[in-house]
Amino acid sequence: MVKKWTIEKPPEGYPRKCKRDDLSDAVKDFSDEFLEKCINDNKDFFNKGWKDRSLAFIQLGQTELQRRNNVLMLWIAGITLLVSLIAVCVSLS
Repeated sequence: MVKKWTIEKPPEGYPRKCKRDDLSDAVKDFSDEFLEKCINDNKDFFNKGWKDRSLAFIQLGQTELQRRNNVLMLWIAGITLLVSLIAVCVSLS
């Protein structure tokens, strides 16, 4: 699999203004890059700030994905409640 994003080259507007697919791909690519450098004892891994920046980018992306999923679940719950209320009104009349 070809990596699309790196810590040095994140998607434009990361994480808030990314499309969901780009955000998911970026988090996966960042995590893969982090693990690869950690396992291979890459000099970048121990470079001052790289590790912290990488972890921050991964965490920001995961938090944004979770926020988007929560908003989606809230909409689904609201629609379900509305349909339930309509069903109750119809059954009472």
